Amino acid sequence: MGKKEEAHMSDAVKGILDESAAKEQALREELHQSFSEKIHLEAEQIEAIDLFASTTPVVNLSEQGEYPDFLEAMYAVNEYIELLENNVKSLSGLAALK
Repeated sequence: MGKKEEAHMSDAVKGILDESAAKEQALREELHQSFSEKIHLEAEQIEAIDLFASTTPVVNLSEQGEYPDFLEAMYAVNEYIELLENNVKSLSGLAALK
């Protein structure tokens, strides 16, 4: 194989590598965007749950004898909030890898 053919093959390999790198970068950006959207949605869910928890009248529920059920529900909500916060932290970490 002559130098001309070697140069042509080298250029072809460089082209393939450049194309592959561009595709990888596009996929990374798409993944980052997806994670960012998921983080945003999970943060909105946390805000909604916090709003619900802060505006639910505990006194009215306890007067109706429903306080234990409410307390159980709030424990479940708090566990869910912790789960969402952990998901947001995990996704933020993954998005930071970009």
